[in-house]
Amino acid sequence: MRLATAPEPVRDPEDDCIRPEDKENPPCCFEAELAERRKERRRQKRPRRPTALPADSDSDEEGWVADDFMHYFAHKPAYLRLFCDYVMHHDERGRTMNVCTTLLEVLLTEWRAAQDGVERCEAAAKDVFSDAAEKDRNEGDLRSFRETASAKSDDVMALLTDDQAPYDRMIALIMVEQNKFPPGTLFMYETKFRSQEPPAPWVAKKLPWWTRKKLRAENKKPPEPETPTVLPRSVVNQILIQEYHKRGDVASILRICRAEGRADPLLWVVATRRIVEAVPPPAEAPRLDFGDGDDDETAATTTAPGGDSELAAAHADRCADLTEVLAALDEEKALLPVQAVGLCGENEHVPLDAARPYLAAVLRRWHADTEEENAESAKLEAECDDAIRQIHDMKRARVALLPGRGGPTDVAYHSAPGTMQATILDALLVEADAQQLALDRRRREYEGVPEPTAAERAADFSAFVDAHATDDQRKWLEIKKSMSKEVDHEQFFKELDDPETGGFDCVARWLGKGVFENLKHKPKWDDPDEPLCSFPTDVPVYQGEEPIYDKDGRIVLDGRLEEAPG
Repeated sequence: MRLATAPEPVRDPEDDCIRPEDKENPPCCFEAELAERRKERRRQKRPRRPTALPADSDSDEEGWVADDFMHYFAHKPAYLRLFCDYVMHHDERGRTMNVCTTLLEVLLTEWRAAQDGVERCEAAAKDVFSDAAEKDRNEGDLRSFRETASAKSDDVMALLTDDQAPYDRMIALIMVEQNKFPPGTLFMYETKFRSQEPPAPWVAKKLPWWTRKKLRAENKKPPEPETPTVLPRSVVNQILIQEYHKRGDVASILRICRAEGRADPLLWVVATRRIVEAVPPPAEAPRLDFGDGDDDETAATTTAPGGDSELAAAHADRCADLTEVLAALDEEKALLPVQAVGLCGENEHVPLDAARPYLAAVLRRWHADTEEENAESAKLEAECDDAIRQIHDMKRARVALLPGRGGPTDVAYHSAPGTMQATILDALLVEADAQQLALDRRRREYEGVPEPTAAERAADFSAFVDAHATDDQRKWLEIKKSMSKEVDHEQFFKELDDPETGGFDCVARWLGKGVFENLKHKPKWDDPDEPLCSFPTDVPVYQGEEPIYDKDGRIVLDGRLEEAPG
């Protein structure tokens, strides 16, 4: 019988099985005899051993490869495993994806059978009605199954960790998941599916002969290798958290969350929720049983229904795991405290002691931050008060130079910063500046000097500031200049909502830019004609007790109008 994988015989134009005398005098039953001659001819030319390394050509006249023989072991898995294992170790040409995937499937099937045997023996060991002989036989079977399962597990992991093994990683993942092989599942997700870059597809050195023959018959090109599937990073991380949670490996869960939590904050929520859900109900506390109450001399006995020590130990262990996760949350600042407390509240069996260290750490940090902000606020308030006193002193010095001002009876000159009398200084300075501007204008008209341009005034003002202004005055001018510019309120709210740039520092920074400025008219601080330390009289001035001037220069006090002094 010809092998199913053998190529079709090729008939030569001159058949050497036909002898010269057959052409002159054909014998009886010539066709049957010719068929026997050709059969014998093929038998003589057939190789004694299969050729493992055929020639690199597209011809069908070549030896066989390992894929051509696997169907002979379809009903003999043990021999199939030996055959595939031999090819994987000793035949470089035979290390194809079909052989490798088949070997992995056979090994996982054998491991699953051994593991089922371990579970059956462990269940039988709990049978209290079995005799001594059955227990001894069960213990022997249990040891045998465990050794077999351990050996098969090592074989599977050796094949999976082999970088040269050309198995399909998606098929391998499906098989380890289907057979519930935990080490293989973790290995596949931790190594084969961690990268978001698809690996290079495996390309066979040569397609099977039946595939090549079909392609030549249909006049088609060999198909392109499929691009390996890439799982989303978030899906892989959540599956790893699930697998580590099944094994109680909190350290590995925290390792994944710390590494991927910044890019995917949902991992912290998933990990915390799984740890919270795993907390079992605590064991009931022992209670005293005083009998039925008929006999007063009945001694009280202690009973503890449900007070299992194993349940209490499991409850304590899960609470310790939750405390560790909450400590990591506080260290990484992954979730808001209200979110963490809300997750803990999803399980009614979570005690307050499990979250107490986390809450204490959060409150201590908040208290320290509040104290620091209070100290900074007090410092800023002191600096503002100092700046207000300096500005007030500068105004008093200018008012003292005015005619009839600065005497012992001058209320405005002897006023304190922030009082109603101090606001009179602004009106006096505005009037003095207006008179000075009018005097300068008349002097230029009398002398025939042209009006200076805006550029000349700005240059003179800058030269005056550089020559006479102090560092504090320059700083004050820069602040007022920045406050006179247009403010991007949309950018302010964006920075305020951002956790990294928001907070008190953001408000203080934008306050200096004038984001809360309520003046309708903003003076041009690069104009030398504008007074440096005065405000226009047609707008509200927010100083001291916030006096308001009307259009005629009168101060509005409690709904009444009073004339501004001076």
